[in-house]
Formats: sequence, structure tokens, C-alpha cells
Amino acid sequence: MTALVTYRGVVKEGKVQLKDIILPDGTEVVIVANQPVSINEWRKPFEEYFALADAFPGEQDINELSDEELVELVKEAREGK
Repeated sequence: MTALVTYRGVVKEGKVQLKDIILPDGTEVVIVANQPVSINEWRKPFEEYFALADAFPGEQDINELSDEELVELVKEAREGK
């Protein structure tokens, strides 16, 4: 059985140095780096999503459908139409 554990560290001379911990040889690790991002880079995926949503709006507003229409849509989806 394995467990996921979080350790903090820094990169020095291209190597990850963990603070106050030594892991045994053979330990598998995944590194998630915290890197600074400009506000434009941070906003880009959101802007792309909103542009895509604007370009392909939904066919119907779910709030305007009756219960019967919603039931029919679910039925069609289950039948793979």
C-alpha cells in the first residue's frame, strides 16, 4: 500500500532539496512546482473558455424548459440520440 505525503523543498543548482527530510532510495516522487505567472498568463485559459462558450452557446436555456421537456431530454440522452 502507498500513501501520498507532501514535503516542502527548494530547487538549488537544478536539484530539489527537501527541508528536514531524507527519503529512502527508490522512493517515487511527483514534483509540482510553484512558479510565478503573469496576470495575463493566469487569465488566458479563462478567456479562451469564455470565448468558446460564446462561440457555441447552448441550444436551450435549461431554466426555460418545462419538467416534461427535461424528462424527454434525459430520455433521449439515455437512448443515445
